[in-house]
Amino acid sequence: MTTKSICFVTPDLEGIVCGGGIGTCVSDMAKLLGHNGWNVSILFVSMEPKNIFQISAEYFDKYGIKVYSALDFIGKAEYFEIKKDSNYHLARSELCRRALKRMPKFDIIEFNEWGALGFSFFQHKLTCHDAPDSITIMRCHGSFKWSRQGNEWTHVMCENLKQDYMEKYSFENADIHSFPTAHMMDYARSQGWRVKDDARIIPYPPPSILILKLPNSKKQDEIVFFGKFDVRKGITNFINAMNYLKDNYGFDAPVTFLGSEQWYPIKKIKADLNRFKLKFTLLSRIKSIDYLQDNAKLAVCPSLLDNLPNTVIECMTHRIPFITSRSGGIPELIGSGELYNKATCEQNTGGFQQHKDLAKLITDYFDYPEKTRITLLDLAQARIKTITNPDVILDWYRNCLSFKKRGIKPHRNPEVTVLMPFSNMPKYVEQAVTSLKNQTYQNVKIIINNNSDPDNLPSRLAVERIRKEYPDIRILEYPKPQGVGCAMNQMLPYVKSEYLVQFDSDNIAKPDMIKKLVSAIESRDKKVAAISCCLDYFYDDADLKVAKSKHKVKRYNKFIGPILPVMFFYNTVGDSNAIYRTEAIRKVGGWSEHRNGMHDWNMFINLVCHGYETDVYPESLCNYRERSDGLHNVRKITEWDIENIMTIQKAALHNPRLFYDIYPELHRLIRRNQDLSPRLLRMKEYFLGITKNHPHLRMVVIAPLKWISDRL
Repeated sequence: MTTKSICFVTPDLEGIVCGGGIGTCVSDMAKLLGHNGWNVSILFVSMEPKNIFQISAEYFDKYGIKVYSALDFIGKAEYFEIKKDSNYHLARSELCRRALKRMPKFDIIEFNEWGALGFSFFQHKLTCHDAPDSITIMRCHGSFKWSRQGNEWTHVMCENLKQDYMEKYSFENADIHSFPTAHMMDYARSQGWRVKDDARIIPYPPPSILILKLPNSKKQDEIVFFGKFDVRKGITNFINAMNYLKDNYGFDAPVTFLGSEQWYPIKKIKADLNRFKLKFTLLSRIKSIDYLQDNAKLAVCPSLLDNLPNTVIECMTHRIPFITSRSGGIPELIGSGELYNKATCEQNTGGFQQHKDLAKLITDYFDYPEKTRITLLDLAQARIKTITNPDVILDWYRNCLSFKKRGIKPHRNPEVTVLMPFSNMPKYVEQAVTSLKNQTYQNVKIIINNNSDPDNLPSRLAVERIRKEYPDIRILEYPKPQGVGCAMNQMLPYVKSEYLVQFDSDNIAKPDMIKKLVSAIESRDKKVAAISCCLDYFYDDADLKVAKSKHKVKRYNKFIGPILPVMFFYNTVGDSNAIYRTEAIRKVGGWSEHRNGMHDWNMFINLVCHGYETDVYPESLCNYRERSDGLHNVRKITEWDIENIMTIQKAALHNPRLFYDIYPELHRLIRRNQDLSPRLLRMKEYFLGITKNHPHLRMVVIAPLKWISDRL
């Protein structure tokens, strides 16, 4: 492995405006390390080819930095396979993982993003032990939830909550954490992210001086909105401020928008500012700075929520007159004193009439004498040099190389007990048992609970054949079907092993299923109580070989992990073919016996509600039989909704904090998804019943969902 090698993984390439802040940060960090003897690579990850990639690759080549596109590492068929089987962000993270696996090995892999680019990589690293020799850094620029709050989005969808979980998972499982600002570190902690004790605040590196002109003695005669057209970037307040200046002061300076169209369309900007002379332009990084330094322009960067905006950094570095806000991490960048007082104002999400503060700041800046304006430029340039110290950044990266990597635990061969409830399905049970006996992992005991009807002759004969062929299998006889939960609990006292696997009697395990699940859970902390796996679905009622020959096998790899608000309605954790810590199962009271299906789903919810974690092995380890008479097809989904709610409600009596974390998101989720409306009445009935004797709990549960009563 090459000494001091690093790969920056990014969804964005350089461009203060045409790209974004992440791309600019990656560019400057890569050039800083490359100039100081590091072997630097950049992996650009996008599901769609972009023309900017080739331009950036040629640009970085001048600095000896290799730029790769993740799309170059996969073929066309593989690309469509990834895209077809996953949501966008899960597919993009899988594309990233496969590219990293096929690239040269690196000492350090740094993920510079929000967007969960590293999710699939970290899931494979933890469960499949991929990339064991590379140190991973997560530089937290923000998160989807943080961005949604900045853009004042009041709705939330299932996909949003999945993204939130994937980002948190990626962040928490990196070896090293860093933040550009204390603001972002505090925000991560406020959201319950486990920030490492040795996490550091490492600001962006100082940008190269691209152009440095003498200070312009002219007063400003043009206003430039500098940044993406985004609510979070303050474009709404800016438009309101300009109209306020026009109405109250007759202000008519030309207005230029130097940025890219994001969530606020140019058409709407033109309509809102139809009394001004407007210009829209999208320039490269160098040309943007050249434009701002030419003539007398005032750059306005009025972010409602920001981290460490490169727009402000570039203005401070290149002596561009600017004003900005006091939101997010910007005060850490500006510091206190005259620059803070004369070049910033309050601009926050949910602020009332803050456009007037912005308007006053603009008029004040236009009225400052030349001496004051030059003093502010001097202060800004001096301040940025103290914030972005390259020696501090280089020392930190050198120290990262000495990080003690998380090793794989010494190999053990713990006993695993497989529990198989069996009830009136003689057609499939022998295939299931044979697949378990053919496992590559040998230290396995199998217990079957025969709950078949006594007069079901085919079931009795199937059990007798199994007993005769495999005398080491323990078969319990509890005639009369009592449900999967009851059957599992009847077998639980016979489990003496540290781990158990629940396995349905109509599924077929792949030969290395138990071996891989044991390896995955053995390497995790005891707080991880269960690991499920992805599946291959087949729809043929007879034989797996027949199903394959008819192309009726479908890969399902959309399981992500336990996302409680989403799990009210959709399974995000996996099927019963999972490995569990026996101790954890006993601590949560075993399986629910009042349910008529989806016991695996319910068990995952129950474990998470009791403080455990679960994970997903991101490869298909089991062939799952989809039957026409399966519970998926014969039960009403509303019944499962209520039963899932019941599990969470019961656990919340022991952990009321769950409600404060879950219900605001659940409330917005149901409001947004109209297809969930038919379930609301049943939910309301259950909420009222379960909280009847707990008035304080009723307030916590019902209050966020009070709108249900009005709506129904």
